[in-house]
Amino acid sequence: MRYRKALSFLTLVLVLSVLGYGQIHEKGEISGAVTDEEGAALPGVNVTLTGANMFQKSLGTTTDTHGLFRFAFLNPGTYAVELAIQGFGTLKYSSILVSAGRTTPIQARMTVAKLTSEMTVIAKTPLV
Repeated sequence: MRYRKALSFLTLVLVLSVLGYGQIHEKGEISGAVTDEEGAALPGVNVTLTGANMFQKSLGTTTDTHGLFRFAFLNPGTYAVELAIQGFGTLKYSSILVSAGRTTPIQARMTVAKLTSEMTVIAKTPLV
């Protein structure tokens, strides 16, 4: 009797392990590296992921100290990624295809934002 319970328990653990393994491989991921124009890693970049196959409207993360980011356990489909950090131009990648069991890489090179300024002058019209 005790042998049957142990065997049943081990069979259940094995079946659940196989089912869980299969679900993990039905997902894909996006990972990337963000650098500046000179190739130096950019930590602290805000990375936003959007896609029709997501449960949420968007997911966000920031790059680590090595300029790396990762979105794991994504349903297969098409996604968009936006990268933004103060002082640099915003980068947008669309139509990023994620396949089951695969990692889709992104190599992003951010450029320094151009400074723009606007001046409004308000003056009274002189009376003549």
